[in-house]
Order: sequence, then structure tokens, then C-alpha cells
Amino acid sequence: MSKPNGRVYVGQRTERHLGAVILYLIKETMSLRDAGGIGRFTQHFIREVLAIARAEVVARGGNALVVRSGPIAQWSACVK
Repeated sequence: MSKPNGRVYVGQRTERHLGAVILYLIKETMSLRDAGGIGRFTQHFIREVLAIARAEVVARGGNALVVRSGPIAQWSACVK
């Protein structure tokens, strides 16, 4: 049985795998002070990356972003 843990559902089956989500993103700033410091800059960038990854999944017709942990985390789009 699945057990919700926030927005994470453990034990769900994947109906169809839509492939890995591969993104290469670079964000630059001229002044970290204007961006609110390194912590705020990094947090904002990670939020943007996750939003872009979710949009990629929806564009492929998926409804879930599955993360497989390992030496390198791999994000995959799938339909649940």
C-alpha cells in the first residue's frame, strides 16, 4: 500500500517510463549581495530548476517526477 509522506508516495507503480530528464543550467550573477547572499541565490536557483523539471515532465505527458538515488541522482518522467 502507498503511504503518503508529504508529496512523496512510496510503493506506487509506474505505468510508463517517459525517459530521463536531463537539464544543463547555468545561472550567473554580478553581485551575490544584490541576490541576497549565496544561500538565497542557491535556494532560488534550485527552485527554478525544480520548476523547469516539472514543466518538462508535464510537456512529455507525465504526471510524476521520479528520483532514483545513487552515485548520481537521476530524475525520470513517468505516468502514474
